[in-house]
Amino acid sequence: MNSGAIARPTQRSSRNERYVSPIWQAAIDKYFEELRKEGVKESAIDQDLWSIHSPNDLLQQIQDLAPMDTSLSGSWMGSLRRLEPILLSLNDFAAVITLALGMNGQVAAVIWGSIRLILKFAQPVSPELLDMFEELGRALPRFRQYEQELPMTHSLEDALLNTESKTAETVEAIKDLQASQHIEMKLPCYMIPYGLNVKFFGRSVETEVLKRSLQPESDFERLKVIAVYGTGGVGKTQLALHYANTSMELYDVVIWIPAETQIKVTQALSEFAKKLGMGKAEAGEDDYPSIQRVKDWLNTSRKTFLLIFDNVEHHDLLEQIWPASNRGSIIITCRSHSVASKRTTEVMHLQCFSAQTGMDVFYSLTGRQPSSEADALAAEELFQLLGGLPLAMVQLSEFMTDGEFSYCELLNLFKKSAKRILARLGAPIQYEHTLGTVWDVSFERLSTESRTLLLILTFFDPDLIPESILSNKRAGITDPALQFLFDDLE
Repeated sequence: MNSGAIARPTQRSSRNERYVSPIWQAAIDKYFEELRKEGVKESAIDQDLWSIHSPNDLLQQIQDLAPMDTSLSGSWMGSLRRLEPILLSLNDFAAVITLALGMNGQVAAVIWGSIRLILKFAQPVSPELLDMFEELGRALPRFRQYEQELPMTHSLEDALLNTESKTAETVEAIKDLQASQHIEMKLPCYMIPYGLNVKFFGRSVETEVLKRSLQPESDFERLKVIAVYGTGGVGKTQLALHYANTSMELYDVVIWIPAETQIKVTQALSEFAKKLGMGKAEAGEDDYPSIQRVKDWLNTSRKTFLLIFDNVEHHDLLEQIWPASNRGSIIITCRSHSVASKRTTEVMHLQCFSAQTGMDVFYSLTGRQPSSEADALAAEELFQLLGGLPLAMVQLSEFMTDGEFSYCELLNLFKKSAKRILARLGAPIQYEHTLGTVWDVSFERLSTESRTLLLILTFFDPDLIPESILSNKRAGITDPALQFLFDDLE
């Protein structure tokens, strides 16, 4: 309900028909809106505005606002005596407006009621406030002269209303522009979970591939995307993290997005929106609008950006934030080639270290060269037992360093108690998984057929199992649960 709403007549042909001025109607409506924004309730508006129709009514009512403290009553009465002639001078203006604009006394009521509101909330009444009222009393009567020299016609009134509307739109556009400039002041904006990993070794070739594939170019011909896939613990996250930290100067924005679940994607983008300066979600609003705000900004800001979608399990989660701008670069890390190939044709299969590269990495991780030929052979055997898996190498090298073992000592201990050692190893720095949790996740994601096959393979030697043993129909495998072995689609 708008307490200041005045019903507009359908005809505008005569002042005698109590034509309602659209300009004053709009002004009154806006006035009430501002009052409500500042916390003035509609009941107070009704009481303080519409019940006062003359300066005498106002003087009578504001006498009730006299302070209870007797020490202040003297200054209050002095202010009231000074206010009385000011209000009487405003009465002439109110009468002219009522007659000229046909507002049925509404404008006059707004004037008197507004003064009552000011006096009500501004006690004690300061001399500066009375000075303002006196200035108002001198300014408002000029409107009578304006009305005589420039009569308000319907066309002029419509033009003024249109001007006011366009002015309001311009003000809002300026506010939006200022907000946009405020965001630009927070650039560059980097949201990367970890800094440089000083134990990142052995991936110089892969790092160069990322640079060639992702580095922004001056012509911005296309969105650059590369997907890195491989088994858990092979170093996909660390490779993406290394590129992000060493290439920040190429981008205005870098956003790291954990992409295992919808919740993690939403939380990351909401956090980035706040960091960039887009503001927090409104009260009662969830984080999902942040996704659209970030996407719109990426598409329209003309800024260079790098998005890293880490550990993607379902490629459809990327649709909601996938940008249309050609000024960006994107890295996707995942375990599945199927997921990796859904968004790009440039796919990198990150594999375990070869023996030549892996031994150099192993020595770098432990910070120790073999002390003898026997120690070197022990180091090589340890590497073979770990299969060149980077996560296993990092964890075991930390165990070796903490215990101050030689390679020979560690090999003997590992052969006796590998399971216990691996169970005791904590997650490396800048990574949330251990070797155990990585494999747990991998096993959980296996299909029924893959799990069945894995259980069968546990009965074989761990190295070099001929595929023909299982896929050859002459093997005589008749178990219905194993018929997928002979399915070409599988």
